[in-house]
Amino acid sequence: MLKILFLDSYILNTKVIQQDTQEFLDSLNIEHIFYEVSDPQGAFEIIEKTKPQIAFIDISCKKFNGIDLLKKIKKLNLKNLTIIAVSTLSHKENRYEALKEGVYSFIYKPYDYIEIRAVLQKYLDKGINSSIEIKSDIKEQETQSDDDFICFDDEDDGFMDFDIDDEVDEHSELMDEFNKSHKKVSASEFLQEYSSGEFDVYKFADLEENLDSLIASLLFENDIASKIEDIIELMDEYRSFLYTFSEFDELSNVLGGFIDLLDNINFEKVDRIKIVSKFIVAIIQDLVDWKNHVFIQQDAVDVYYINASILNSFLQLKELVNE
Repeated sequence: MLKILFLDSYILNTKVIQQDTQEFLDSLNIEHIFYEVSDPQGAFEIIEKTKPQIAFIDISCKKFNGIDLLKKIKKLNLKNLTIIAVSTLSHKENRYEALKEGVYSFIYKPYDYIEIRAVLQKYLDKGINSSIEIKSDIKEQETQSDDDFICFDDEDDGFMDFDIDDEVDEHSELMDEFNKSHKKVSASEFLQEYSSGEFDVYKFADLEENLDSLIASLLFENDIASKIEDIIELMDEYRSFLYTFSEFDELSNVLGGFIDLLDNINFEKVDRIKIVSKFIVAIIQDLVDWKNHVFIQQDAVDVYYINASILNSFLQLKELVNE
C-alpha cells in the first residue's frame, strides 16, 4: 500500500495533484491511500503516525513556513519518506533550503499531469520502496516511457567538483556532501576582498531589461527555440563575470555546462517543452536573484547559496533534454 500525503493551504491545488496521482497509480494497479492536510502541524502528525512513503509539500505557501516543517520532518529520520516540494518559480529563496532539508525533487506551479507522472515514475523506477507491487506488464511499458524524470544513480565524491558529463549521486547524499564541506561566507565578508572597481555588476542591466518578456515567452508561449540566442548571451555574460572570482569556479563550471546544453538542444526531439522551459527559467531567475543579493543589496548570508539550486535545476534539465 502506497501512502501519500498532500499539504497545501489551498484545497484546489491538492485536488489537482491528487487526481493526477490517482489516475497514474490506478493505471499501474498500485493500491494507495491519500492524506490531505492544509496546515503543517496536521501534516507532521500524519507523517509521524502513519509514516507515508511520499509527501507533496508546498514550500511556497504564504500561510505557513514549509521549510520549518521540512526541518521538523528531517529530525524524525524517516528513511522511507520521499518529499516532493511543490513551489512556484518566483519563490526562489527557499529552493536551496529545501534541498538542504532532504527534498527529493520539485514540481512547479502551474503543474500538469506529465510533470506529476514523471516524478512518480522515477520514484517507482528507482525502487525506493520495495514493498510496492506493480503489475509487471504495465511496469515494463511505463519504465520505457519518454516521461522519465531525473535519475541520480552513480556515486560522486564531491558536491560540485565533477565532470559535467558524469552522473551525480542521490539528492540527499549530494546535499550531505555539500553541507560537510561547505563554509558559509556572507556577502559583506566576501566583498571585503574586492574593491568595487574590480567588477562591473551593472553590465547585466541591458540584458536583463527584457527578462520578463523572455520568461513569458518561455513559460506561456513555449517559444524556446527563437529565444535561445538571447538566453545564451545572458548566460555567457554571467559566466564571464564569474571568471573574475576564483571562489566561483564551481558555479562557472555548471553554468558552462548549461550553456553547452542550450547550444546543442534539438527542440524537434524535446517532447516536454513546458517542463524544460520551467527549469531554464529557474536557472535564469536564480542567477539574477543571486547577483542582486550578493553584489547589489549585499545582504546574502551565504554567497554560495546558489550552488545547490543551480546544480539541481541543471541536472534535471539535462536529463529532460537528453531523453
